[in-house]
Amino acid sequence: MAEKADLRRDLNHAQRTSLQLLDAQKQSSERIRELEDNNHGLREEVANMRAQLSFATGTIINEIQDKVDTATFAGSTVHALKEQVADQTDTIQQLKTYNKRLITEIVRLNSQSKKERKSSKSSKIKKEKPDHHVEPFDADAAATTPSPITATAQAPAHEPSAQVCEPYVITDVMRERLIEDGHLTLSVMVQF
Repeated sequence: MAEKADLRRDLNHAQRTSLQLLDAQKQSSERIRELEDNNHGLREEVANMRAQLSFATGTIINEIQDKVDTATFAGSTVHALKEQVADQTDTIQQLKTYNKRLITEIVRLNSQSKKERKSSKSSKIKKEKPDHHVEPFDADAAATTPSPITATAQAPAHEPSAQVCEPYVITDVMRERLIEDGHLTLSVMVQF
């Protein structure tokens, strides 16, 4: 009988151990299920994060490329604008030089015109004088004849008529004014 009691005790012990193992297996299965669920959720999060990272990387690459393209375009535009400014500066310098030559030529022509007018004025004045009969000079008669003019200040100054002088005086004043006013345009200066 003692053997039966030992066998029963061993059997009870085995049943308890078996029940404990079943409980442990059940808990382990539940824990495995939870871990699998967590693993599945983590995999979905990783997949989402990869998609977001890929999108963000593509966006950043596109933005960088746009900035590089803009900088390249801006650089070429700046270079083209610098060339235009240099060309325009050269053109302005050439125009200034040409303007100086034109002003010098206009001044030269004005002075030449003044000289010609003065010579033509003096010849016109000579032509307008009436012809007087000039008698030969007699020194003895001149010494005995008293002079009606006692001082050079009493002698009448010969002035050309106002009709002859007026246009020339106006033109002279206008030309002198043009030389002083160098800022006038070439078209205005050519009119005179």
